[in-house]
Amino acid sequence: MRRRPRTILAALLAGSALSLAVAAGAPAASRTYADDCNHLRYRPAGLTLSCSDGVDRLLRMRWSRWTAGSAYGSGRAQYNTCDPSCGLGGTRAYVVRVFLGAPIHCGRWTMFSYARIRFVGERPRGSSGLAVWRFAC
Repeated sequence: MRRRPRTILAALLAGSALSLAVAAGAPAASRTYADDCNHLRYRPAGLTLSCSDGVDRLLRMRWSRWTAGSAYGSGRAQYNTCDPSCGLGGTRAYVVRVFLGAPIHCGRWTMFSYARIRFVGERPRGSSGLAVWRFAC
């Protein structure tokens, strides 16, 4: 009879260790993530907005608030200058404030489906000072 409590304790400890290993290696289902070209990121320092060429992106992000429903942060937005053309243009970075919202469920995960980027000071040529990006599962 003495073996049974040890066996149960060993099974409980092994199950706890397995749960911790799974949690460390995979995204937690209770968090809301940002979409980084089909890679889920939680409070990322950077995000690629334009997956086709990877030029438009958020850099040096610092998130002041990140909840299940929304996220607020500031950083830099790198945009293609499209000068002389978008294919040949370089990039330029601008100071921005970012809002992520409209969470959607994608299978086991939840991600923000909307990003509003407000340029602080300088903005890309032809821009109204506000950029909106939408993301889907």
